[in-house]
Amino acid sequence: MEYYHSFIAATYNPISNRPLHNSQSSITFLQFSPNTLFLAAVSLDTSITLHVQDEQKSHIYHNHGHCMNDFSSITAILFTEDRHTNKQRLFSCNSDGYLIEYCIDPLRQYPFIIQSQMNLVEYPSYVSSLVLYSIDKTTDYLLCSINNGRIKFFDINSKKCRHTVQAIDHSFPQ
Repeated sequence: MEYYHSFIAATYNPISNRPLHNSQSSITFLQFSPNTLFLAAVSLDTSITLHVQDEQKSHIYHNHGHCMNDFSSITAILFTEDRHTNKQRLFSCNSDGYLIEYCIDPLRQYPFIIQSQMNLVEYPSYVSSLVLYSIDKTTDYLLCSINNGRIKFFDINSKKCRHTVQAIDHSFPQ
């Protein structure tokens, strides 16, 4: 019988190394980093497992770490790449309205941890999708689609909301 290491969000089989093969819950989001070195998987709606690409076999990914959001569901994830350092950045949003940025650093004792989080929208609103948008060669924005019909332009570097657009009239039935 094969021995399996179980993780909450995804499981890792040390023999065949199929990181999502024995997942104990539904995978709700999958996202590759822009350089395809990392794969993020969200399951149980509250946890993210990060997998890193094998150095010799690009089709194999190994478990790199796990983060849980104990109290609220993850509603969106997005990988981006820092234009100055080429460092991969992972963001998620949860049902409480928080934007969370993760630290991905293989040199740390815990290579995948929450780096920062901020309240982006007031509960019960939440971010339903994230998209990267660059207006020029210096500023990167996360466009955050809010379930109340708004779109927020969030400056990644200054960590501030720069603009909010009301995309849907409040009288529009949802």
